[in-house]
Amino acid sequence: MLLLSYSGGKIVWDHHELPPSWLLQSKFFSAIFKKAYSRVFINIHCNNSRKDYLEKKLNFFHDRALIMPNLPEQSELEAVKPINLPYNENGKVVFLQNSMIPQRCGYQILEALKISGYKALHAGSSATIDDKSVVYSLGSLSLEEISYCLDHSKFTIVTYKSNSLNQKYCEPNRLYHAMARGSAIIAGNNPTIIEILADYPNKVILADDGSNSNYIVDAIKEIEKMELKSFNYKDFWSSKFAEVLSYIAPEKLGVK
Repeated sequence: MLLLSYSGGKIVWDHHELPPSWLLQSKFFSAIFKKAYSRVFINIHCNNSRKDYLEKKLNFFHDRALIMPNLPEQSELEAVKPINLPYNENGKVVFLQNSMIPQRCGYQILEALKISGYKALHAGSSATIDDKSVVYSLGSLSLEEISYCLDHSKFTIVTYKSNSLNQKYCEPNRLYHAMARGSAIIAGNNPTIIEILADYPNKVILADDGSNSNYIVDAIKEIEKMELKSFNYKDFWSSKFAEVLSYIAPEKLGVK
């Protein structure tokens, strides 16, 4: 990237992931990274928390550091596709998406659901924690099918263990999907999750990242008392992409 920055073109650097900790802790490699970061035309980050963390570590604040979150497109959320659900359990059903792995506090979620008497619908193919008495695996689902599951679940849970930089400063697109459907959300206290949910009313933020199942149990009790409020979700991919494009190639949008 440093060599490319000397090419004379407009270089756009998409920081989809934060650099590893060892790089930022190395004076030599962090200096090279900082030089490249400072020379490119635009740096793109998926959220403010991640951008702020990186720029503070580099001690350099780029004039054109843009935010482009993992947003859905509006057309992807308008359609709902019904699927056969295995149980109702008097409404005590939670929707999970790629959550049954240790890195996303799968064991703690499972324990909390058992204590609280809930069943879970789980979408995704990455599950390594398997308990068929509580969790029903739906496999990979389309966005339309996920919308149906969210609409027929009491709430959803989104947690990431803060044991690595990219976990701590996560950017879960499933969080935006749940917000767009107006679902009740239990979420960990990762900085980026707090940022995303700042204005969303139907949420309970845990006291930690999800590593303590007792906090999840308490959050479920709080969710059960919650009356869902309407929320006008309006953040979509196309609008953010247009914002970035206006910097990179304004002529494409008729901007002079």
